[in-house]
Amino acid sequence: MSEHPESLENDWMTEQGPVSTAMKDYLLEHQPEYDLFIFFSFRYYTTFTMLPFLSEKSILVPTAEHDDIIYLRLFKSFFHYPAAIAYNSEEERALIRKISHNEEVPGLVVGIGSEIPRSGNESRFRARFQISAPYIFYVGRLDENKGIPLLFDYFLRYCKGHPRETLQLVLAGKTIIDIPDHPRIRYLGFIEDEDKFDGLAGADLLVIPSQYESLSMVTLEAWAMSKPVLANGRTEVLKGQCQRSNAGLWFERYDQFACALALLVKNADLRKKMGENGRHYFVENYSWPVIEAKYERLIRMVEDRAVRNSAPA
Repeated sequence: MSEHPESLENDWMTEQGPVSTAMKDYLLEHQPEYDLFIFFSFRYYTTFTMLPFLSEKSILVPTAEHDDIIYLRLFKSFFHYPAAIAYNSEEERALIRKISHNEEVPGLVVGIGSEIPRSGNESRFRARFQISAPYIFYVGRLDENKGIPLLFDYFLRYCKGHPRETLQLVLAGKTIIDIPDHPRIRYLGFIEDEDKFDGLAGADLLVIPSQYESLSMVTLEAWAMSKPVLANGRTEVLKGQCQRSNAGLWFERYDQFACALALLVKNADLRKKMGENGRHYFVENYSWPVIEAKYERLIRMVEDRAVRNSAPA
């Protein structure tokens, strides 16, 4: 990516926001009263402007994606400031270290936990939204960065190639793009968590066409509900998680999408086994006790680093 003038990048950061001079003033004045600060997302103005002043007792959760923003000159030294970093995935850690060479900063792949119900209610979901056919499920924001136009294109091509199937694409979330008027595409709008988990319970699989992800919470939720995932393989995080979990397939072209979708839809035993793998992967890596234990380790890392830095030379 070509470099921009520093003033232009600073203007971008200010417009990105949220700008709060009162918060910054408060933290600088009262920071001795706090043992630790946790900053979420490297690209926010609050994180970028405040973390360097509080670096000795800060943990950064970068939520970095492989997009152009991370290559701005603003961030070339930024990832050296935190006392420790909580990465969302192996791929995110590799990306940040490749760009910033911040190997001296301790960190762990932590992720984020999610509250998962004991079970979802497929019958309740189908009755509420009048869905009788088998379906694949998408949950999240519907826009170009999430790969939704690509998903529509691929699914409609799949429908043409499999005209006798009744498989539907069911989507839930806020949209800023038009939804194709097609009998096998159902858009539900924004839904509550209960409906989301009920919908996952009834789905053949979750589809994630996103081009940019640092973790994908709904992917982890699908695995927690023992559902396989079909993901965009051009997104390193999604592909890596599918490989490590053995709970998902991925695609980079239409023929791969169609082949993987047909394989999963037609093979209930395969879906069941991959769903079981996903559940195991979630429990071992992203359940709340695991997340909490990793944060405790990070806090000890910050404390140990502070002791080393305060020791006389």
